[in-house]
Amino acid sequence: MVKLHIKFGWLSVLTALLWIIIIAAVMVIWTQTGHSETRYLRELDRTLESMLRSEMPHIAKLLEDGDYDGVRRLCSPEKSDSDIRLTVIAPDGEVIADSRVRYNLMDNHMERPEIEEVRSGQPVSRQMRFSSTAHIPSLYCAIPLEVNSQRYIIRGSLSMNELERTMRTARQNLLLVGIAVAAVLSALSFYVVHKVIFPLRRLRKTANRIAAGELDLPLPPTGPGEVGRLALPLGMLAEQLKMRYEEVRRQKLERDLIFDAMREGVVMLNSAGALSGYNEAARKMFHLTGQVRNQPFLALVRFAELKVFLEKVKKQAGPVEEELLLQLSDSVEPRYLRVRGVMIGDTVEKLSCILLVFSDITRIRKLENFRRDFIADVSHEIKTPLTVIQGAAETLLDGALEDPAGATRFLDIIQTHCRRLNLLVQDILSISNLEEKTTRATEDFVELDAGDIVRTAVELCRPRLLEKQHLEVSIPDTPCEVAGDSANLEQAVVNLVDNAIKYAGEEATIRVTVIVTERNVVIAVADNGVGIAPVHLERLFERFYRVDKARSRKAGGTGLGLAIVKHIVQWHRGQTEVTSEVGKGTTFRMILPRATKSGEM
Repeated sequence: MVKLHIKFGWLSVLTALLWIIIIAAVMVIWTQTGHSETRYLRELDRTLESMLRSEMPHIAKLLEDGDYDGVRRLCSPEKSDSDIRLTVIAPDGEVIADSRVRYNLMDNHMERPEIEEVRSGQPVSRQMRFSSTAHIPSLYCAIPLEVNSQRYIIRGSLSMNELERTMRTARQNLLLVGIAVAAVLSALSFYVVHKVIFPLRRLRKTANRIAAGELDLPLPPTGPGEVGRLALPLGMLAEQLKMRYEEVRRQKLERDLIFDAMREGVVMLNSAGALSGYNEAARKMFHLTGQVRNQPFLALVRFAELKVFLEKVKKQAGPVEEELLLQLSDSVEPRYLRVRGVMIGDTVEKLSCILLVFSDITRIRKLENFRRDFIADVSHEIKTPLTVIQGAAETLLDGALEDPAGATRFLDIIQTHCRRLNLLVQDILSISNLEEKTTRATEDFVELDAGDIVRTAVELCRPRLLEKQHLEVSIPDTPCEVAGDSANLEQAVVNLVDNAIKYAGEEATIRVTVIVTERNVVIAVADNGVGIAPVHLERLFERFYRVDKARSRKAGGTGLGLAIVKHIVQWHRGQTEVTSEVGKGTTFRMILPRATKSGEM
């Protein structure tokens, strides 16, 4: 019903209004016609009464003389030149004369309604009834006439056929006029509906669809006139809305692209502290998943320090900047965040939103800590040989040069520690060079056979084997292609084998194995030596980390060999692994991706 009313509302209202007007007009005219009929009857009554009274003196004289024939001659049809029928009735109800019907053929009129009323004492009686004598509807007017103490009655009547014909004709004409008016109004209604209502309805539907976002919708044809002139500004409005919408959409897209491209996390909070907007960096930074908009931000991140920071932002007029330590959960590594917040709004009461920009400076802090630790480690590693060299030199200057045997011993000490310093500097430079290479592409890599690399590295290390140590090599017959730098891969294998020679034990057996899988080439260096405790395994590849510092220095190690291996493997997009069991030995693995047919990893 609602849809029907909406669809046909204007048409129904207009049609109903027109029909109401038509019916009301017909009823008014019909009523006026009835009133006219009533007035006309009253006028006829007056005419009848006036005519009767004008004839009363003549009839009264004839009746006084007893001249009934004279009365009949007076009422004869030949002398009656009007439409009024005149009847003279005796006191006993017998008809003395009639201007239309022969008196001797008429019934006694004593029981006629108008006669009875006059005989009952009324001065004038008026009746409209069907005449049983003339067999037509008639209007009667009866007046008493006193003659010789006898009450005669003079009655006049007028046929109503003409009046009814006139009224019928008037009503028919009225009906025809009503039908004609209805037809004209219906045509006008049809014209208005099709030229005004329907175009307006189409414009309304189009305007609703434009308001709903269909800005490319063409305007319906409306034709000339006021509706057409109304459609023109509506079309201009739609075009302007489309242009503004496109501009806003373009600006929003640009803003979203900029925000999503930012490394900083951007968060927008409303006045209630709920999350109203954020970019991709913020989503990853705070691990936001699912539908989180309009949810309290502090409940999502559970960051107590941020709550204190937000209170500061609300209290200060300008931007607030601080460094916070974020710990989302025990399983997630803590991160250092530099956050800048600003309140958008004049006061806390008129607060619109709070804009927060988070910069993850964890890597910077780690690099600062690493640099500090590295400088401390390098300083410590350099200090020992420099102290020994300085002491030996001072001893020689104090007179040890006079003792050839003592001088030679001190010079050997200086030479040994100078070599150690040289190795340390070379390893530091190697790590620095590898760190720089790790950040660059691997376009200069060539396809290599891992078996050839291992063979070359093993032959370089054989002279360093202790007397009772054994070195075994296992290389498959199938190709072991990897993409990389030959010199650096050989250096990595040499470092692992040399590390096993130094720390596995005097009677250890060292096995170098190459294993080829579907995707990787694995170079494993295993020994059956003393092994390494589990507490040390996670830190073995750190710079200057030693399981046994005294033994390492005695063996001539710099503490950077395994760190160099790790950097070389990372540069080749590979991984390093170590497994060990105290008393049973240790196994180091270099896992390198196999080269494809194009030579890439």
